[in-house]
Order: sequence, then structure tokens, then C-alpha cells
Amino acid sequence: MELMGVAFAIVSGPTLAAEASGGISELGVSWSSLLWQIAGFLILLFILSKYAYKPFLKAIDERRARAQEIVDKSDQIKKEALDSEQRTREIISNAQREAQSIIATANTRQQQILEETAAKKRQVEEQEIAKARAQIAAERDQAIQQLRREFSDLAVLAASRIVRRELTTNPKLQSELINEVLGAQSQPKKAGGR
Repeated sequence: MELMGVAFAIVSGPTLAAEASGGISELGVSWSSLLWQIAGFLILLFILSKYAYKPFLKAIDERRARAQEIVDKSDQIKKEALDSEQRTREIISNAQREAQSIIATANTRQQQILEETAAKKRQVEEQEIAKARAQIAAERDQAIQQLRREFSDLAVLAASRIVRRELTTNPKLQSELINEVLGAQSQPKKAGGR
């Protein structure tokens, strides 16, 4: 600030002196004053360029550099954000593909399990049916055997009652039957098993 005051005093001092002398002062211009003003302006310009403009320009350059650095960082951040977004999209896309693959594999495996379960169920049912049929056949055969035994017992019982009744009522038949049995035992057995 003091420098500016000195520069103003230098510039304005000769101007006041030139106005008092007359001449071109009628036009409002004094040569001596003009020269002093030019000299003062040049001195002021020198002082400002030496002490004010350089630091001011330096500060402007630093600000410009910081602004450029901020813009560069902003561009870098934008680029990183775009790269990150692209990577995120790729990761999501890969995850979706993997999920679809897992779902497809799970569906295939589920279908296989269902088919295996159905096949095992059919096999178990067929085994149960075969077992039930075999049991039914065995029970039927057993029932038939039992019926045969009972029928043969009944037939023997009925035959013995009929023969007893016939033998008691017909004595002649009784003696013929005894002779026949005795005659059959005295004959030699034939080769066929009789």
C-alpha cells in the first residue's frame, strides 16, 4: 500500500505543477505532466509486475493447476466409476448366468430324483404285488391241500360208512370181499409196482 501511495505522489506531483504553467492546459493536456504520468505509470507497472503481478499470476497459475488437477481427478474418478460400473455389470451378469446354471442343474437333478423315486416306488410296488401274489398262491395251494385232505377224509369216512352198512346188511358181500383181499395178498406182485 505504501508503494502505491508513493507512485501516486510521483504521478500527481508534476501534474499539479504543469497545470499552473499554462500552455496546452487549455486543452487539458500538459506535456510535462503527461511525461511524469507516463513515468509514474511505468514505475507503477514495474513495481506491480515485480511485487504484485508475479505473486498474483503465480496464485492464478496455482489455482489453475489445482483446478486442472481437480478436473483430472474428476475425470479419473468418472473413468473409475464407469470401470467399476462395468465390472459390477459383468459380475452381476456372471452371477445371473451362474444362478441360471445352478437352477438348471437343480431342476435336472430334481427331475432325476423324481424319476429315480418313481422307479424305486414302482419296483417296490411290483415286489409287493409279486410277494402278495406268491403269498396268495401259497395260501390257495395250502387251502386246496387242506380241502383235498378234508375231502379225502370225508370220502374215506363216507366210503367206510357205506361199506360197513353194506357189509352188515349183506353177509355174502362180506365173505367175497375177504376172499378177494386174501387172494390179492397171496399172488406175487407184478413188476409195475402191483
